Amino acid sequence: MKRASNSVAALEAAENAPLLHREASKPGPVESAKHDGGPDCVQIFQILLLCYARMMEPIAFFCVFPYIAEMVQRNGKLPDSDIGFYSGLLESAFAATQVLFLMAWGCLSDRVGRKPVLILSLVGMAMGQVLFGMSTTLWEMALFRSLTGIFSSANLVIRTMIGENCTPEMRARAYSWYSTSGNIAVFLGPLLGGLLVNPAQRYPDTFSGTAPFEKHPYALPGFLVGSMGITAAILSALFLKETLPLHSTHPDKHNTTENGPTTYEILKSPNVIREMSIFYQVMILAFSFTAISPVCKD
Repeated sequence: MKRASNSVAALEAAENAPLLHREASKPGPVESAKHDGGPDCVQIFQILLLCYARMMEPIAFFCVFPYIAEMVQRNGKLPDSDIGFYSGLLESAFAATQVLFLMAWGCLSDRVGRKPVLILSLVGMAMGQVLFGMSTTLWEMALFRSLTGIFSSANLVIRTMIGENCTPEMRARAYSWYSTSGNIAVFLGPLLGGLLVNPAQRYPDTFSGTAPFEKHPYALPGFLVGSMGITAAILSALFLKETLPLHSTHPDKHNTTENGPTTYEILKSPNVIREMSIFYQVMILAFSFTAISPVCKD
């Protein structure tokens, strides 16, 4: 009986143990700062701005899924047997280029600040989405889809800014808002793409005779998503506060990267590898279904 209780206690300790073991660090400038006004009203406003900006990447990624197969067939004049392959190739171009440039954006945000990188990312995603909707060839589609992925570093910066913008007491609530806004964006992306595609035929009373939308039936979703990205960039430029202390008189005091683990050390941790493996399996299953569903036929 005693051995069983010891095993249960050891299991609970393992479940509650952090993935990465590191020494406790001193609180940063944001954590130790006191917020004026109501109950963290300034902090909450900053987090809401970040949550709105966080929605842009999932919307840009998922809005093309309802019409990507039709767009590939129209622009490429492909047989039905090739539509699935090229649709999947164009869908994955976003994620492939994002992976290649994500670390570079993170390093850049450590050098020049979080806010400039976030604004540049939002503007780049907006431009890429508009140009993708105006594409008339497969090469243009691949180029602009990849361009959108290159600038899709917003969520990396936003997660960092939320951590730097919050007190420890507020952090759990802030990340729950972050996750909720992401799920809302995953819902809105395909919905907007499906509702707004080919507006000249679907909504003739409003868009009939509109030459740009008759020539480019997939442009309206890109224009809307691009407009949302621009509004997020403008709001971030006007109201979002920089969270990285660039001009501190005591840089070593606020430098949290020197004492932290390197990327290689993080990947060497067996707990991290297990968690990443589970995450990858879930994402592969989820995105495989999402990619296949537009080209499925009875």
